[in-house]
Amino acid sequence: MDSRSLLARSIDALRRAADHGEAYLRDLEARGVAPDASALSDLGRFREALPDGPGDPAATLDLLARYGGPATTATAAGRFFGLVVGGTLPAALGARVIASAWDQVVFNDGTSAIGVALENVAAGWLLDLFGLPKAASVGFVTGTSMGALVCLAAARHALLAKAGWDVTSKGMNGAPPLHVVATAQMHVVNAKVLSLLGFGTEGITYVDCDEQGRMKPEALPELTGRSLVIAQAGNVNSGAIDPIGDICARAEAAGA
Repeated sequence: MDSRSLLARSIDALRRAADHGEAYLRDLEARGVAPDASALSDLGRFREALPDGPGDPAATLDLLARYGGPATTATAAGRFFGLVVGGTLPAALGARVIASAWDQVVFNDGTSAIGVALENVAAGWLLDLFGLPKAASVGFVTGTSMGALVCLAAARHALLAKAGWDVTSKGMNGAPPLHVVATAQMHVVNAKVLSLLGFGTEGITYVDCDEQGRMKPEALPELTGRSLVIAQAGNVNSGAIDPIGDICARAEAAGA
Protein backbone atom coordinates (compact mmCIF):
# COMPACT_ATOMS: atom_id res chain seq x y z
CA MET A 1 0.00 0.00 0.00
CA ASP A 2 1.46 3.38 -1.04
CA SER A 3 1.61 6.30 1.38
CA ARG A 4 -1.22 8.20 -0.37
CA SER A 5 -3.59 5.26 -0.09
CA LEU A 6 -2.62 4.69 3.54
CA LEU A 7 -3.24 8.36 4.31
CA ALA A 8 -6.70 8.22 2.73
CA ARG A 9 -7.65 5.13 4.71
CA SER A 10 -6.37 6.76 7.90
CA ILE A 11 -8.58 9.80 7.27
CA ASP A 12 -11.59 7.55 6.61
CA ALA A 13 -10.88 5.63 9.83
CA LEU A 14 -10.60 8.88 11.78
CA ARG A 15 -13.96 10.10 10.52
CA ARG A 16 -15.67 6.79 11.19
CA ALA A 17 -14.20 6.61 14.70
CA ALA A 18 -15.41 10.16 15.38
CA ASP A 19 -18.93 9.20 14.29
CA HIS A 20 -18.92 6.15 16.53
CA GLY A 21 -17.51 8.16 19.43
CA GLU A 22 -20.15 10.86 19.03
CA ALA A 23 -22.95 8.28 19.01
CA TYR A 24 -21.50 6.66 22.14
CA LEU A 25 -21.31 9.92 24.08
CA ARG A 26 -24.81 11.01 23.05
CA ASP A 27 -26.33 7.81 24.47
CA LEU A 28 -24.15 7.65 27.58
CA GLU A 29 -26.48 9.31 30.08
CA ALA A 30 -29.42 7.14 29.00
CA ARG A 31 -27.74 3.79 29.67
CA GLY A 32 -26.72 2.04 32.85
CA VAL A 33 -23.25 2.50 34.31
CA ALA A 34 -22.48 -1.22 34.12
CA PRO A 35 -22.98 -3.25 30.91
CA ASP A 36 -26.04 -5.50 30.87
CA ALA A 37 -26.00 -9.27 30.40
CA SER A 38 -26.60 -9.02 26.66
CA ALA A 39 -23.61 -6.71 26.17
CA LEU A 40 -21.36 -9.00 28.18
CA SER A 41 -22.53 -12.00 26.19
CA ASP A 42 -21.75 -10.21 22.92
CA LEU A 43 -18.09 -9.90 23.93
CA GLY A 44 -17.76 -13.46 22.68
CA ARG A 45 -17.93 -12.05 19.16
CA PHE A 46 -14.36 -10.79 19.56
CA ARG A 47 -13.03 -14.30 20.13
CA GLU A 48 -11.68 -15.45 16.81
CA ALA A 49 -8.54 -17.06 15.48
CA LEU A 50 -5.55 -14.90 14.61
CA PRO A 51 -6.19 -13.76 11.00
CA ASP A 52 -3.74 -14.49 8.22
CA GLY A 53 -3.63 -10.87 7.14
CA PRO A 54 -5.00 -7.39 7.78
CA GLY A 55 -8.71 -6.73 7.73
CA ASP A 56 -10.83 -3.78 6.68
CA PRO A 57 -10.30 -0.89 9.16
CA ALA A 58 -13.92 0.22 8.78
CA ALA A 59 -15.19 -3.26 9.64
CA THR A 60 -12.92 -3.37 12.70
CA LEU A 61 -14.16 -0.01 13.95
CA ASP A 62 -17.78 -0.99 13.35
CA LEU A 63 -17.21 -4.21 15.30
CA LEU A 64 -15.72 -2.27 18.21
CA ALA A 65 -18.57 0.22 18.24
CA ARG A 66 -21.36 -2.35 17.93
CA TYR A 67 -20.18 -4.88 20.51
CA GLY A 68 -17.47 -3.03 22.46
CA GLY A 69 -19.27 0.20 23.25
CA PRO A 70 -22.23 -1.41 25.08
CA ALA A 71 -19.81 -3.48 27.18
CA THR A 72 -17.95 -0.47 28.56
CA THR A 73 -18.36 0.85 32.09
CA ALA A 74 -19.84 4.33 31.74
CA THR A 75 -17.09 6.12 33.65
CA ALA A 76 -17.78 9.38 31.81
CA ALA A 77 -21.45 9.41 32.82
CA GLY A 78 -22.74 11.45 35.74
CA ARG A 79 -23.79 8.41 37.75
CA PHE A 80 -20.37 6.73 37.99
CA PHE A 81 -18.86 7.00 41.47
CA GLY A 82 -16.47 4.03 41.55
CA LEU A 83 -12.82 4.24 42.53
CA VAL A 84 -11.11 7.58 41.78
CA VAL A 85 -11.58 7.53 38.02
CA GLY A 86 -12.23 10.91 36.46
CA GLY A 87 -14.02 11.57 33.19
CA THR A 88 -11.99 12.63 30.17
CA LEU A 89 -12.09 16.40 29.73
CA PRO A 90 -13.21 17.65 26.29
CA ALA A 91 -9.83 19.22 25.53
CA ALA A 92 -8.03 16.04 26.56
CA LEU A 93 -10.29 13.91 24.38
CA GLY A 94 -9.64 16.08 21.35
CA ALA A 95 -5.92 16.32 22.06
CA ARG A 96 -5.67 12.54 22.32
CA VAL A 97 -7.16 12.20 18.83
CA ILE A 98 -4.79 14.82 17.42
CA ALA A 99 -1.80 13.17 19.16
CA SER A 100 -2.71 9.80 17.63
CA ALA A 101 -2.95 11.39 14.17
CA TRP A 102 0.40 13.14 14.64
CA ASP A 103 1.99 9.82 15.71
CA GLN A 104 5.03 11.47 17.29
CA VAL A 105 8.04 9.95 19.04
CA VAL A 106 8.61 12.52 21.77
CA PHE A 107 12.30 11.91 22.38
CA ASN A 108 13.99 15.18 21.40
CA ASP A 109 13.56 18.16 19.08
CA GLY A 110 14.71 16.08 16.14
CA THR A 111 11.88 13.57 16.50
CA SER A 112 9.15 15.91 17.77
CA ALA A 113 9.74 19.60 18.31
CA ILE A 114 6.09 20.14 19.26
CA GLY A 115 6.09 17.25 21.73
CA VAL A 116 9.16 18.58 23.54
CA ALA A 117 7.77 22.13 23.52
CA LEU A 118 4.46 21.08 25.07
CA GLU A 119 6.20 18.99 27.73
CA ASN A 120 8.42 21.96 28.62
CA VAL A 121 5.37 24.22 28.98
CA ALA A 122 3.56 21.69 31.17
CA ALA A 123 6.71 21.17 33.22
CA GLY A 124 6.96 24.90 33.89
CA TRP A 125 3.33 24.98 34.98
CA LEU A 126 3.90 22.14 37.44
CA LEU A 127 6.94 23.81 38.96
CA ASP A 128 4.92 26.99 39.39
CA LEU A 129 1.91 25.14 40.82
CA PHE A 130 3.96 23.32 43.44
CA GLY A 131 6.34 26.19 44.21
CA LEU A 132 9.40 24.20 43.15
CA PRO A 133 12.68 25.71 41.91
CA LYS A 134 12.65 26.66 38.24
CA ALA A 135 15.76 24.54 37.71
CA ALA A 136 14.03 21.37 39.00
CA SER A 137 13.76 18.50 36.55
CA VAL A 138 10.32 17.23 35.53
CA GLY A 139 9.60 13.83 34.02
CA PHE A 140 6.31 12.54 32.60
CA VAL A 141 5.34 8.92 33.24
CA THR A 142 2.49 6.66 32.18
CA GLY A 143 0.65 6.75 35.51
CA THR A 144 0.85 6.69 39.28
CA SER A 145 2.40 3.23 39.45
CA MET A 146 5.32 4.26 37.25
CA GLY A 147 5.55 7.54 39.16
CA ALA A 148 5.94 5.60 42.40
CA LEU A 149 8.62 3.42 40.81
CA VAL A 150 10.62 6.44 39.63
CA CYS A 151 10.37 8.26 42.97
CA LEU A 152 11.24 5.28 45.14
CA ALA A 153 14.09 4.31 42.82
CA ALA A 154 15.47 7.85 43.14
CA ALA A 155 15.15 7.68 46.93
CA ARG A 156 16.91 4.31 47.00
CA HIS A 157 19.69 5.66 44.77
CA ALA A 158 20.20 8.75 46.97
CA LEU A 159 20.21 6.87 50.26
CA LEU A 160 22.65 4.24 49.03
CA ALA A 161 24.90 6.88 47.48
CA LYS A 162 25.15 8.58 50.88
CA ALA A 163 26.15 5.20 52.29
CA GLY A 164 28.91 4.91 49.66
CA TRP A 165 27.11 2.36 47.48
CA ASP A 166 26.53 2.85 43.73
CA VAL A 167 23.37 0.83 43.10
CA THR A 168 23.55 1.45 39.35
CA SER A 169 26.80 -0.46 38.96
CA LYS A 170 26.65 -2.81 41.96
CA GLY A 171 22.96 -3.60 42.21
CA MET A 172 21.25 -4.51 45.46
CA ASN A 173 23.17 -7.68 46.29
CA GLY A 174 25.32 -6.78 49.30
CA ALA A 175 24.03 -3.20 49.50
CA PRO A 176 23.78 -1.52 52.92
CA PRO A 177 20.30 -2.21 54.37
CA LEU A 178 17.71 0.55 54.12
CA HIS A 179 14.81 1.08 56.49
CA VAL A 180 11.42 1.57 54.78
CA VAL A 181 8.79 3.39 56.85
CA ALA A 182 5.25 3.74 55.53
CA THR A 183 1.73 4.60 56.55
CA ALA A 184 -0.30 1.62 57.72
CA GLN A 185 -2.74 2.46 54.91
CA MET A 186 -0.10 2.59 52.18
CA HIS A 187 -1.47 1.92 48.71
CA VAL A 188 -0.74 -1.58 47.43
CA VAL A 189 1.11 -0.11 44.43
CA ASN A 190 3.93 1.00 46.73
CA ALA A 191 4.34 -2.51 48.12
CA LYS A 192 4.62 -3.86 44.58
CA VAL A 193 7.12 -1.19 43.60
CA LEU A 194 9.24 -1.82 46.68
CA SER A 195 9.44 -5.51 45.80
CA LEU A 196 10.49 -4.63 42.23
CA LEU A 197 13.26 -2.43 43.65
CA GLY A 198 14.65 -5.24 45.78
CA PHE A 199 13.07 -4.38 49.13
CA GLY A 200 11.43 -7.15 51.11
CA THR A 201 7.90 -6.26 52.18
CA GLU A 202 8.55 -7.98 55.52
CA GLY A 203 11.03 -5.25 56.39
CA ILE A 204 8.55 -2.36 56.11
CA THR A 205 7.73 -0.55 59.36
CA TYR A 206 4.10 0.55 59.27
CA VAL A 207 2.99 3.68 61.13
CA ASP A 208 -0.41 3.97 62.82
CA CYS A 209 -3.04 6.25 61.30
CA ASP A 210 -5.94 8.28 62.68
CA GLU A 211 -9.60 7.63 61.91
CA GLN A 212 -9.27 9.36 58.52
CA GLY A 213 -6.27 7.29 57.49
CA ARG A 214 -3.65 10.00 58.12
CA MET A 215 -0.25 8.91 59.39
CA LYS A 216 0.41 9.96 63.00
CA PRO A 217 3.78 11.77 63.08
CA GLU A 218 4.19 10.98 66.78
CA ALA A 219 4.00 7.27 65.90
CA LEU A 220 7.00 7.43 63.56
CA PRO A 221 9.88 5.16 64.62
CA GLU A 222 13.39 6.50 65.07
CA LEU A 223 14.66 7.60 61.66
CA THR A 224 18.23 7.52 60.38
CA GLY A 225 20.15 8.47 57.27
CA ARG A 226 19.12 5.13 55.79
CA SER A 227 15.37 5.54 56.32
CA LEU A 228 13.02 5.85 53.36
CA VAL A 229 9.70 7.33 54.50
CA ILE A 230 6.59 6.97 52.33
CA ALA A 231 3.85 9.50 53.10
CA GLN A 232 0.52 9.69 51.32
CA ALA A 233 -1.22 12.62 49.62
CA GLY A 234 -4.81 11.39 49.30
CA ASN A 235 -5.94 8.28 51.16
CA VAL A 236 -7.73 6.05 48.65
CA ASN A 237 -10.68 5.55 51.02
CA SER A 238 -11.09 8.98 52.63
CA GLY A 239 -9.03 11.37 50.51
CA ALA A 240 -7.18 12.49 53.66
CA ILE A 241 -3.59 13.70 53.35
CA ASP A 242 -0.81 12.77 55.76
CA PRO A 243 0.71 15.71 57.71
CA ILE A 244 3.55 15.75 55.21
CA GLY A 245 5.19 18.91 56.56
CA ASP A 246 5.67 17.37 60.01
CA ILE A 247 6.79 14.06 58.55
CA CYS A 248 9.30 15.72 56.24
CA ALA A 249 10.71 17.80 59.09
CA ARG A 250 11.37 14.63 61.06
CA ALA A 251 12.86 12.90 58.04
CA GLU A 252 15.09 15.84 57.10
CA ALA A 253 16.42 16.19 60.62
CA ALA A 254 17.46 12.53 60.56
CA GLY A 255 18.89 12.66 57.05
CA ALA A 256 16.19 10.27 55.80
